[in-house]
Amino acid sequence: MPPPHRIDLVAVATAAIAHAQFEVIHPFVDGNGRIGRVLVSWMLTRRLRLLTPPPVSVRLAGDVGGYTSGLARYRSGETCAWVAWFADAVSGAGRAQRQLVDDVERVRVGWEEKLASYGKSRALRSDAGARRVLELLPRHLVLSAPVVAKALGVSRPAAGAALRTLADAGVLTPYRPAVPSGRGRPAQRYVSEELLGLAGSSALRH
Repeated sequence: MPPPHRIDLVAVATAAIAHAQFEVIHPFVDGNGRIGRVLVSWMLTRRLRLLTPPPVSVRLAGDVGGYTSGLARYRSGETCAWVAWFADAVSGAGRAQRQLVDDVERVRVGWEEKLASYGKSRALRSDAGARRVLELLPRHLVLSAPVVAKALGVSRPAAGAALRTLADAGVLTPYRPAVPSGRGRPAQRYVSEELLGLAGSSALRH
């Protein structure tokens, strides 16, 4: 297996061979596969200097037949065939990730328009808490006042007010999870149905 710190080899080919060789150690049905996929993400992120690795593991899980047959071909000595299949999976994951980023940006512009329209008659300042919360949304599918307060360094009442403003503007949808028996009332949470929709459609595209 090529050392992960080698820089004289193509990054994707190195990750492909390292992953396949790791899977040969013992059957991946016992959890080895998950560790092997984490290894792929780590190697690609390190070698390609990525902030976020492409969702290769999702791509592999989407074609179990191709994945298992590719590993079998690698074990029989068909290294190039396996590397080619793996590289195609990485490429597809990268395209899906790029599409998701573009979709999120389109949704973000829509949020800005909704908030601007809502704020016209309410004199919202450009630095209002609601606008700061918009910056958090792409990184959080679910928001609550404690989460926003910690992330932005504001009080919980201020965070709650910002979330309610976004809900009134049609950017967020409030929901309260069911209360487990014997526990107190859970904090009000907010979600972006548009982001949830993008997450679902992205999974289907994989």
